[in-house]
Formats: sequence, structure tokens, C-alpha cells
Amino acid sequence: MKIPDIEKFSWGHAIIRPFLDFYHDWIFNQRVYKLGKENLPKEGPLLVTFSHQCALMDSMVMLSVSNWQPVHIARADIFKPKFQRKLLFFFKMMPVFRTRDGLKNVKETLETFDKASDVFRKKKFVIIAPEANHRPKRRIRTLSKGFARMAFKAEEDNDFKLGLRILPVGIHYEDYYSARISVVVNIGKPIEFKDLHELYKQDEQKALIALRDRVAEEMKKLIIHIEDLDIYDECELIREVGTDVLAKKKKKRIWNEKDRFIIGKEVVDILRDKVKKQKPELFSQMVDKAREYKTLLDKENLCDFIVAKDSSLFKLIIKTVWFIATLPVFLYGALFNLPVYYTPKIMTRNIKDESFHTSVRFVFYLVLYPLYYLILFLVSGYFIDNIWMRLLFTVSLPLAGMFAISYARGLKKLYKKFKFHFSPFKEKLKKLRQDLYSMLEQVL
Repeated sequence: MKIPDIEKFSWGHAIIRPFLDFYHDWIFNQRVYKLGKENLPKEGPLLVTFSHQCALMDSMVMLSVSNWQPVHIARADIFKPKFQRKLLFFFKMMPVFRTRDGLKNVKETLETFDKASDVFRKKKFVIIAPEANHRPKRRIRTLSKGFARMAFKAEEDNDFKLGLRILPVGIHYEDYYSARISVVVNIGKPIEFKDLHELYKQDEQKALIALRDRVAEEMKKLIIHIEDLDIYDECELIREVGTDVLAKKKKKRIWNEKDRFIIGKEVVDILRDKVKKQKPELFSQMVDKAREYKTLLDKENLCDFIVAKDSSLFKLIIKTVWFIATLPVFLYGALFNLPVYYTPKIMTRNIKDESFHTSVRFVFYLVLYPLYYLILFLVSGYFIDNIWMRLLFTVSLPLAGMFAISYARGLKKLYKKFKFHFSPFKEKLKKLRQDLYSMLEQVL
């Protein structure tokens, strides 16, 4: 597969990027917070590694981080269809085969590595997901050695005078399966590996493993990293409760997902690196308590947020009045946006990996919404004579659609709050949470 000169500046890429970034940061998502932007080098060569949890959405996040025109490394199988291959090349992506794809494809992978060396030589940027595949879990999995092999090969091709650095990036999603959520991008400091050049010349495998482990450790510092898969759900619940505990102790209010990420990460780090090692019995008790609490939450189809807030009946009635008052706005937004909103949902019914559903919706909304609104604008001409009123009607549709999504989620929360308020297990749930809260107060 011949790879064109995708590292060259592209006017088409430059023109479409601001629209893509705006759509990604403010339309499809509710907000994208970017931490550590001061660590972004203005010039390469730079190999960027990112945590891979949400399929195509990770690449879109990485695109929105800077104004670079980076080259992305992507799995080779998506390059097979000719039109798709041209589209991917336009977005500056090039293929790499994984070990599972078979040894017969090693030659093409080496060609990609050669191309990467050329990109680095021109002081450009290459972005790669070193975990090789995605998984919707808050953790860094074992990294593939492919990115390390690419980095050392680039240095070797340039007599070890290239000065290549590796930039670790962590991505945190409020929710892996929904649109209109918040995302936090945490950018680390560039990693040097000149000290490993001599080791590479003497023992290639040891150098690859050393660089892989160095990058993995730095990436773990940038995300909420939950190591134990066998108690993953319990640790997630402990993080949620612990975030409230630590925020209260620090006298900090959680205003948004960025605040929740920063404090939640500290909670997980303390539990993983200190409590589990220094107070294993207490840690085990917390896990048991969280498991009991989660079992009852799941049985009642509730979440920790509902129990933590425990709204009074008066507040619930006031909120109900508000939902009734704004029902016409919801119906307006839902009526005109439902057809295009549900089309991707229908098309993803047979895709088993739910992480891909968000990616499919992202692409379809990007294409369908402008086309759909254009059709509505033209059709509205039969009912609305004034051009400005037609424009106002069309512009109101996406805003009403976003309101409808928030309304539907809010209504679902309100239902669960009523359900919790009248639940026969209300006091037991509150006690289980308080018990877990008290345990966490001892260690945070």
C-alpha cells in the first residue's frame, strides 16, 4: 500500500479542521477540558501516545488538542475499501498491522515505519495508540512495543541524532456511550529516551521494554488508573464516593467534570498506591462495602449520585413543575430532531462493541445534521415566506435538539430521584453509603 506525502501541509485539512474541532468540542460533546497545554511543543519531531478507550472518538480528541496537522497511525484493516483509504489519507492517517494480523504483513508495517522516520526527519508529529486496541475502562493496559520500535527505528535511521521525544496524553470521558458529555484531555511532559540509545544498540528487546515501561508509567499519571479488573466496578464506586469525601476535606466545590476528574484521580492514586499496600484489611473492607452497596443500587436501578443528593419532596415537586413548564420546548426539539437522532441508533443495532456506537453517531451526525437542516430550511419555504424567519427557525433546531437531550436526561434523573425517595430500601442505601464514606474519611 503506497502511502502518499500525508505529512505535507494541507489547505483542505486546514479549512475543515476548525469546523471539526468546534463540532467535536461544543456540539457533539458538551465540553472538552484540555489540561497541560503548555506541554505541547510547537515543533517536532514528536511521537504522541494516548490512552485508547473510545474507538474513533480518541482520534477526534487528539485532533482537537492542537493546531498541528499530525500523522495518525491506525489499524490497517480499515484502509481496505478504496474510498475509505483515500478519506483516511486525507485526514493524515497511515496503516500499521498488528501482530495478530499475521507475519505476511510485516513488510507493509516496515514501510509505515520508514514513512514515520521521514515524518520525524521533517520535524513533524505522529500520533499513535500504544495499547493497540480500545477498551472502555479507566486504566492503562499493557502497551504494545510497536510505538517503541517505531521511535528507535527513527533514531537509528538518523544516526541517533534525531532528538525524538514522546508526548504522553491521557483521555478521560464522563461517559463512553453518550453524546453531549464532557471530556478531559490531560497532556503530560515530553519524554526523553536518549539514555536508552546505547542499550538499544546492545540489546534491542531490553531497550524496547524499558521505553515501553517508561511511557506506560507516565501515561498512568495522566488518567484515573484502576489496576484491579476483578474489583473494577467496586473501585469505580469507591472513586465516586471518595471524590465527595476528598472535595469536602479540601474545601473544594466540584463545578464540572474537570474538577471531578482531578479529585477522583487523587482518590484512586491514594487508594491504589497507599491504602491497598499499607492498610490491606481496610481496603478489603471498603471493597466489600462497595460491593454490597452496588448490588443494592443495581437491584433498584439507581446510582450513587441519586443517593448522595437525596432531594427533598419539595425540591422534587419544584423540579417537576419546571419540567412541565418547559415541556413545549422539549417537544419542539424532539419532534424536529428525532428522525436524524435515531437513524445512527438503528444502524448500530448489530454492532456488538458499544464503544463504536459513539463513533458511528459522531460521523453520522456530522454528515446528516447539516443535510437534514438544509432540507428543513428548504421545505419550510412552503410555510414561512419571510427568509429571516426561516433562518431563525433553522438555527433554533440544533439548539432545541441539545435542550431536548438535556431534558430527557434530566427527566430520567428526576424519575430516579422520586423512585429513591419512596424506595423501601432508601435508609439501607443511605447507611451503606455513609459506612463507605466513613471508611474513606479515615484514609483520604
